Amino acid sequence: MFLIAITIVKALRKLLSRVLNDSLPANSNQIDLPLVEYNCEMAKYSNDACSICFKEFLQGDLVKKTTCSHIFCKECIDSWFQYSQEPRCPNCNQNPCN
Repeated sequence: MFLIAITIVKALRKLLSRVLNDSLPANSNQIDLPLVEYNCEMAKYSNDACSICFKEFLQGDLVKKTTCSHIFCKECIDSWFQYSQEPRCPNCNQNPCN
């Protein structure tokens, strides 16, 4: 059991290293989502934290909003689309351009 845990940890470290070094193949999925200023009213209709990094949004934060009304940190959603096979909302799997 202990050896399995060590193997898993090593594999995760290797994967994390690849991600941090941007060695994953990037796609050309650059989606231009609107950059909007977060306000507390948005939490009534969407999430109050980025569902990719789990950072809670604060009043005045600049966030990107999908056409399905989900909001994300700019860096998180840009990376999500860059490394996705096809651009889809991480929350509901809809095409963010429709």
